[in-house]
Order: sequence, then structure tokens, then C-alpha cells
Amino acid sequence: WVPCVDAQGRVAFTTASPDRTAVHILDGSAHIIHLPDGEVAQFTSHPDLDGTGAAAIYATLHHGQGAVVRVQLDGQIEIGMTGQIGPAGPTVNARGDIAFRATVEGKPTCYLWSKEIRSITSAEWDGWEGLPVVDATGQVAIRARKGDRGFILRDNAVLIETQEDALGRFPCLVNGVVGVPIRRKDGWTYTITDGHQSRDLLSPQTFVRGGLLVQDGLLAVYVTDPQGRLVVQTGPHPEEILLGIGYPLFGSIVADLALNPVSGADTGWLVARVLLEDGRALIVRTKVCPWGM
Repeated sequence: WVPCVDAQGRVAFTTASPDRTAVHILDGSAHIIHLPDGEVAQFTSHPDLDGTGAAAIYATLHHGQGAVVRVQLDGQIEIGMTGQIGPAGPTVNARGDIAFRATVEGKPTCYLWSKEIRSITSAEWDGWEGLPVVDATGQVAIRARKGDRGFILRDNAVLIETQEDALGRFPCLVNGVVGVPIRRKDGWTYTITDGHQSRDLLSPQTFVRGGLLVQDGLLAVYVTDPQGRLVVQTGPHPEEILLGIGYPLFGSIVADLALNPVSGADTGWLVARVLLEDGRALIVRTKVCPWGM
């Protein structure tokens, strides 16, 4: 699973071994490890951190049901909704609102767990892609599909509509502004919109998988380069590469990497999971300057 980072630079990630799963939180010199407890048998997704350092994450209970849970800093686990939870992982904002996906009575739905848990999508859509993202105000963006059309919704209102295969799976949302990869006539770019005005932030690319949109702009986009390799780009031009598959890192070569919308923070922090050719598996954190806004 991908790691996440919050505005203070705290990093959280999930590990799995044959006999247990665990949520790890790195806060300065402190390394906090949360194990499943009580009704929770195992953790089953990436975590995301709220402003207190509590982690939102999917889990499986001992009787087999799925659940979305909140793991407090002291290790106490609060269970929200149970049932067929997911796929993809949850997102959470600083005040603790959790956005997640679940299937209820055979219908995929998106929910927001704030003071209570409520559905935030209607039944008219064929399904969902990626993970719902919640911003600081509690608005939620999600990628929907219907027939051969792809949509970006914000609080169930359509902001973007295009061909299903021309729209990215992982939107971001900051103060009501949505960012998402989209295919134009001359290639893929990353577009932002508030529902009234739209703007493309990238020169045309071979394929844009996703981006990390924060308060002051884009931290990065993760794209497929002309050689078919996943790379993390920290500027509008293809040569502005931070790391990528096939590139050197820490005395070896990157063999694989993963990140998604929980992997960036407004303060410029960016994290990724990296596998090197020499067998080392790493969580890397760096700070970059936002651009494009």
C-alpha cells in the first residue's frame, strides 16, 4: 500500500506479514506501531492521517466483515461502517472527516463519516474509480462512470464529463478546486477546475496517471514516460523528474514505486513507496515547491 503524509510531515504506512498487519506512524524521532485490536483482525488498505495524527483505514473484523475504522494515537480503534467496504482506501481531512467507498445492497456508494455516516452519491451512476477525496471543508470529489462517459463529481455535482478512457482515476480536491488527469487532442495533461473555470497545468504527456494537488498548486504528477516507465515529475515539463522506475536512487535503481492522492501535504511534503533493484523496500519522504497555480 502507498504511504501518506500530513501537513506536519508525519508519515503513516501499512505493513503486512504472514501473521499480522500493522499501521506505522513516523513522527520525528518517534516510531509508533498500531496493531489490530478488539474486533479488528487486520488492516486492509493504506492509512490517511487527520490533524491529530489519528489514522483512517480499512480493516477486516474477526467475523469476516469489512470495516472503515479510525486508529487513535493511543491505539484505540473506533469502528465506523461495517460491511463490504472499499475498494481503494479512505481519505481524511485535518478535522477528521473520512471519505470512503462501500457496496450496500449490491450498489457501490460513496460515504462521508463526519459526525455521522451519510451517503454522498446518488444511484444514477454505473460505478466508481479510484478513491473519494475529502478537502478541509468536507467537500468530496470522486471519479464516476456511466456508459462510455467518465465524470468527476464534487458533492454529487458534475464538474467534468468526457469519454471514459480520457479521464484519470485519481482526482484531488483542495478548497473546492478539483485536479485530475485528462486526455486532450495532443496528449495527456493535468487540469484543474472550480466548476466555472478550468486550466491545464502540464505540457502534453504520454500518459498522466495522477497528481498531488495542494493549497498552492501541484506538488507532483506521476506519469508514464515515452519508455513506458512510471516517473514522478515535479514541474510542468517532462525533464523535471524527481524519481522514477529505472532511475538511480540510494546506490541502486528504482524497480517499482507507488503513490496516490494521500501522498502529498499542503506544506510541500511528498512520500512514496519505492522498491529498489537490490531488494530494499523504502518509504521515501521529501519536500518540494508547489507550482502551476
